[in-house]
Amino acid sequence: MHIFNRFLVFIFTILIVSSCQKDDVVYDINQLQSSSYNANKNKLKSVGQYISIVYANLFQQALSSNELVEITRCIESIGDKEVAHEIVLSNFMNSQDVILPSDSLMRADLDVFLEESYRRFFVRDITEAEREFFLNFLNSNPNVSSEMVYMSFALSNEYQFY
Repeated sequence: MHIFNRFLVFIFTILIVSSCQKDDVVYDINQLQSSSYNANKNKLKSVGQYISIVYANLFQQALSSNELVEITRCIESIGDKEVAHEIVLSNFMNSQDVILPSDSLMRADLDVFLEESYRRFFVRDITEAEREFFLNFLNSNPNVSSEMVYMSFALSNEYQFY
């Protein structure tokens, strides 16, 4: 009987060890080549480029060379470029000639507003994550105006690069 117990233990040990072998599982995964939405934007815009482009985005026309030189000198005379950009942008937004969609038009179709804003300011399509973020943000903050959205786009880090 003692030999029989040893034999059973030996058989159970072999069964347990053989059942713990790892199978090689292969998953078929499609390889995707992806890059960041702004991966190719790695050159900082000069002051003149930034002012010219933001003016064209807001007024849909070119800035005169005299005004460009005057605004560029103003920005270069201020130490903090972000503050200078905010001041210049605020002055642009206070102009009668700035072309902004009305808040009611923006709220009527947020998807179209966001798509057009991304193309206008970032020269690219909006990603689904960005769309979802902005839709949630704008729907939960009804006091946000189209002017505020345009200001945030024009002051964003991505807009500083090309």
